[in-house]
Amino acid sequence: MMFRSIRFILFLVVTACVVACRKNEPTTIESKWAAPVAYGEFALDDFFSGDVLYSDANGVWNLRFIKDLAGFGLDTLLAIPDTTISRKFVVPLTGGPFNVPPNANIINQTENTNIAMNGVGLREVILASGKLKYTLKSYVGASLQCIYTIDGLTNSGVATVLTVDTEPETASGPNIQTGELDLTGMTLDLSGQTGLDYNKLVSHILIKTSPFATGGQPIYGQDSVRIDLTFENPIVEYARGYFGNEEYTIDQLVVFAEEGQLPSGVFNIEQASMNLDVDHKIGMDAIISIDNLTASRTSTGQSVQLIGPGIYDPMYLTRALDINGNVIGSTHSIALNQSNSNLTSFMSLLPNQFQFQGQIQTNPFGNVSDGNDFYYKDDFTQAKLRIDVPLSIAASDLSFTDTLTLQLEPSIVTPTAIRVQLENEYPIALTVHLKDANNVDIASNLVIAANASSSISIPITRNQWNTIVNDDLILLEVNLNTPNFPANVQLLQGQKLKVKIQADVLLNAEIE
Repeated sequence: MMFRSIRFILFLVVTACVVACRKNEPTTIESKWAAPVAYGEFALDDFFSGDVLYSDANGVWNLRFIKDLAGFGLDTLLAIPDTTISRKFVVPLTGGPFNVPPNANIINQTENTNIAMNGVGLREVILASGKLKYTLKSYVGASLQCIYTIDGLTNSGVATVLTVDTEPETASGPNIQTGELDLTGMTLDLSGQTGLDYNKLVSHILIKTSPFATGGQPIYGQDSVRIDLTFENPIVEYARGYFGNEEYTIDQLVVFAEEGQLPSGVFNIEQASMNLDVDHKIGMDAIISIDNLTASRTSTGQSVQLIGPGIYDPMYLTRALDINGNVIGSTHSIALNQSNSNLTSFMSLLPNQFQFQGQIQTNPFGNVSDGNDFYYKDDFTQAKLRIDVPLSIAASDLSFTDTLTLQLEPSIVTPTAIRVQLENEYPIALTVHLKDANNVDIASNLVIAANASSSISIPITRNQWNTIVNDDLILLEVNLNTPNFPANVQLLQGQKLKVKIQADVLLNAEIE
């Protein structure tokens, strides 16, 4: 009986409280829950594009830089410039008019025309592409047929023939006819009429009264026909001739990586190696001289010039051999490491670009091939730089920055805090900073030991939360500090820092 009385009294108390609440203020029930905000993984291979980062047989990460410092295809040297050949042909008569019957020759002439080149002498050229445009202007008051044979421009051994029919000129001006040819696969014989010359194009013009005319055509002495031939963007596939005895300047800025891909901080390396390989596949002798090979980091303005045996000595390159279209080139190699050069300080800078300067001299011994230097578009001369750096490193405050992927739920209200969960698989202590898009700290100096996990709650303000939501990103900055610096630590493929961020959300429910 007593038990029932107690239950009844409790019921009355609860009922009274509810009634009282209804009369005055609603009851608020608070509930906390965790909502996902962002997730990300920090891994070294996310920071290097292409094959810059690779793992060796032991799973150790290596940095590998392979870049063409210079491609000496001599495209400018051997290019046929956009050029126009303009020829005027005059009727070799005086006075007139002369009543000339149809299909009668009035001009018959062979030309040995010089082709403007960039200081080299060419005898034979095969064209990969380009156009030949022609314009014919007739200042003759008669119908003509002009047959222009370009003996030096052939397709499968057949000379190019342009046949152009013109109408009589009028009081408003000459009769003009135009057209164009595709030069792809065509051959230019520039050896001239003797077959021993350079840059000479043989052609023949035959101008006659039109074979379709119905009667005599009035021709005046000194009437003329003008032909303009324009080579437009001709690309050389193969060239043969004498490429001259000239010196050309090399000044090339080679970008290895975008600045944002590379970390900042103190970075010591060991066992780095470098090879500079020059592969010469042009049929001419050459000398390459390097004056400067400097690594630089644009963000800091620091630079280091590479110093080592053979780098700045002239490299004599023997002309390549052409065996029925199979090019056998010559090579020149320089190998550097930390024992014979300053390669360690050169790469410890973490450069994002190299400056490569020097000269290349063509045919230092003159025309020893008797006009048979050769060049194939796909077989040229290049200097390739290869640097291998095993990531057995010592690091002091080495800093990387990445962007975390957000997983925001639209219904999330402003959280009271965010919970940062870190899982560090590296054998290196890491310091983590979380920042908003304006680079303002959300959480800083979150230290996670080597091969450890942690979970940290960080209070967050409404303004900070609104910035995250509006910009839709959180920046992750990771600082590496190897133990016992400057002792080296190996970094292995597959190691990651895993980051998970949750929002501690406080929900308010009101009961009237």
